[in-house]
Amino acid sequence: MALTSRRGSLALENVRMALGALVSTKLRSFLTLLGILIGVGTVVAMITIVTGLGNAMRKQIAGLGSGILFVTKHSPGVHFGDDAGERARKDLYLADAVAVRDWCPSVAAVSPEVQRAGYAQFAGQKSSLLAVVGATEAFPDANSWEPVEGRFFTAEELRGRTAVCVLGKGPHEALFPNGGGLGQWIDLEGRRYQLIGVLAARGKLLGDNQDDRAIVPLPFLAEGSGQGGSSTTSSSGRAAPRWWKTPGTR
Repeated sequence: MALTSRRGSLALENVRMALGALVSTKLRSFLTLLGILIGVGTVVAMITIVTGLGNAMRKQIAGLGSGILFVTKHSPGVHFGDDAGERARKDLYLADAVAVRDWCPSVAAVSPEVQRAGYAQFAGQKSSLLAVVGATEAFPDANSWEPVEGRFFTAEELRGRTAVCVLGKGPHEALFPNGGGLGQWIDLEGRRYQLIGVLAARGKLLGDNQDDRAIVPLPFLAEGSGQGGSSTTSSSGRAAPRWWKTPGTR
């Protein structure tokens, strides 16, 4: 009992000494508490920011759709100078995409593509710099990306080299701010195409605005980038034929 009482008195004395030290050195105590608050606040803020960035990244990637695999000769992003390592990689052929489609039963859809930068124009209106993509009728299925207005071009229009196009939300709003763009003829890099569809909005992915694009039948871009017939892909970095979709792949 005496031992317990002595311990209680010692603890009380320690508290009194600590409070006395705080009172006698007010500035030092204030700075110490301020440092603790700043440190804890910084850690909480960093955790919140990292969590938010992670959630935003997962949301953007999920927007691509599940089970999509991208295959390209060149690494994505902006490149400066000559990358000998990328030039040494094997070219992709249109026949490669056909082989995957015909010989891989687990692949649901294949969409070979050729891409270059350009502008869309209509009646004095001009879009911002966008990706002009040459693709096949399998583009919507392979990308899980359907038009919300109009339609996508058909296999018959692809084979017949019909001058039609589908715009993303960005260029469509720039050229037709009041709507009514379907059926109009627009200019894409010196060639006229009839607008037949508008893709659903997707927003940005890793800083790239996916809505700033125009999709045209593959032959119109393939003929200028080494994709006609059995020729190989261009190594200029304009993009190689790419991506297919496998059901259930994560």
